[in-house]
Amino acid sequence: MACGLSTGAGAVLNVLEPHPGSSLVVHGAGTVGLAAIMAARNSGATRIIAVDRHESRLALARRFGATDTVNVAVDEPGAAVHEICAGPADFSLECTGVVTVCRQAVESVGMRGTCALIGGAPAAARVELDHLSTLWGKRVVGVLGGRGGARRSSRR
Repeated sequence: MACGLSTGAGAVLNVLEPHPGSSLVVHGAGTVGLAAIMAARNSGATRIIAVDRHESRLALARRFGATDTVNVAVDEPGAAVHEICAGPADFSLECTGVVTVCRQAVESVGMRGTCALIGGAPAAARVELDHLSTLWGKRVVGVLGGRGGARRSSRR
């Protein structure tokens, strides 16, 4: 669990850095996604959307701070996110490593949004991007381990 906690929370706090009032979508509500939701709640983001296919995970996501949930077994995630946010989200985080979910995460943010990919996709996996949206400022970043670092204590 320690790796999952530092990866999810670190991606939100060290990379995405959502500002107060922003919206953030977390694709995948396992350990990494739940840690990201907790970090997002503490970052000032006001709209935190958990996306998963398991209702039990979405229930946990609500307990951990998600303001909204989308069950992909029932709803199309892109349309649901756009409805909840009245447009695209400011930030998204992909925590599954599933290529179709990676694409959904990229598509859930707007032209000036940022998507972080942290799920472990298979080797040689490819995710298609809309070139024009990246020219307008959409950022897609990969995050390994939450980009955190261990601190060494000066006490002996």
